[in-house]
Amino acid sequence: MRQWHSIERPSNCDTYNSSKNDLLLRHLSIDRPSTTGKQQQAMRRQMEKHRQYIEEQYKLLKAVEEAVGLHGQRIERLAEAVQPHLQARWGAF
Repeated sequence: MRQWHSIERPSNCDTYNSSKNDLLLRHLSIDRPSTTGKQQQAMRRQMEKHRQYIEEQYKLLKAVEEAVGLHGQRIERLAEAVQPHLQARWGAF
């Protein structure tokens, strides 16, 4: 029959595991949120810059749309004003 011997844990094992766990907890609770927080702040800044850029582009497009619309109206008015002269010179078409 076999006899089982119990293995004794070294006395410094608990201290080693405790300090290892402390390091792990510190890494998980401090380093990562800090890094994640920095990443989130960087992403927020980038998104804010992008939002401002899009707003500027929208305003620019609106201004161009208005200018093109005004030019279109002027061209139509010019065509209407010139049409009687063209008809008189070239005949009705």
